[in-house]
Amino acid sequence: MNDYVIDTLIEDYRVYGFDKSTFFIISPSLPSGRGPHKQEFMEILIVFEGSSNQTVNGKALAMEKGDIYILAPNVIHGLVIEPGFHCCCLLLTLDYIKDNTTLIKLPIIEPLFHSGNLYEDGYLQIQLNESQLTIVNNFISLITNECIIFNKLDNNVINNYLSGLFAYLSKCYETSPLINSNNYKNIFVALVQIENNFTRKIDINILAANAYLSRRQFDRLFISAYKQTPTQYINTLRLKAAISLLQNPSLTLPVIAEQCGYVDASHFIKHFQNAYGNSPTQYRKRFS
Repeated sequence: MNDYVIDTLIEDYRVYGFDKSTFFIISPSLPSGRGPHKQEFMEILIVFEGSSNQTVNGKALAMEKGDIYILAPNVIHGLVIEPGFHCCCLLLTLDYIKDNTTLIKLPIIEPLFHSGNLYEDGYLQIQLNESQLTIVNNFISLITNECIIFNKLDNNVINNYLSGLFAYLSKCYETSPLINSNNYKNIFVALVQIENNFTRKIDINILAANAYLSRRQFDRLFISAYKQTPTQYINTLRLKAAISLLQNPSLTLPVIAEQCGYVDASHFIKHFQNAYGNSPTQYRKRFS
């Protein structure tokens, strides 16, 4: 267990640091904010009161109470501080995230390490309702109390608080009104892509990225819409095609497997038996 003392005030920001890789910033009070800049951190901005503006890669973004912006590392961004604006900012290095096996698997974190489209604009936005914002504020209070009351930072405790906070934010993102309006439209587009390409190798991670969803979100929404996982749906299409091809006695099992998108005949036979209880050869005897 490693303990770290509180850092001093920096430019009117109360900054706490731990493990030299993660920083916690609370209640910025600069009268004018900070101009365009970039940093090698993942930045999370949580708005508790008031409204203001920021820019991300030249795009102006309004910030209101309940907004959360997660910025990818090395994006150019700036922040304007208006009177009555109260927010909290978290800065995490990618090394810190990679070392935290809980954080790196979360749907709002994982896309940072893949070539998906979730952070295509350099940021991710979440909108919280009043009760959700209260819960997030409770997490922030736990962290600040750890600093202020004990006058030190227990790294293990902070890690647990951060993991809980980001797990909750991931849950909020999955139900955010910002993504729900187009979710099923994007899933339908992915479905069409699957149906047009099921005889080829399909990377579901790419389908999810093209739908602007994490893999976890993509799977959950696909199941909700079609009662199967994407992998199960692909296999269903391949088996239906195989049923038709098995009626042609001139086609060997390896040829059918290849034409239906399976790696080899053994994989085809295994999936066929699991689905129908008979081997492809036994099924084919019906037509002899």
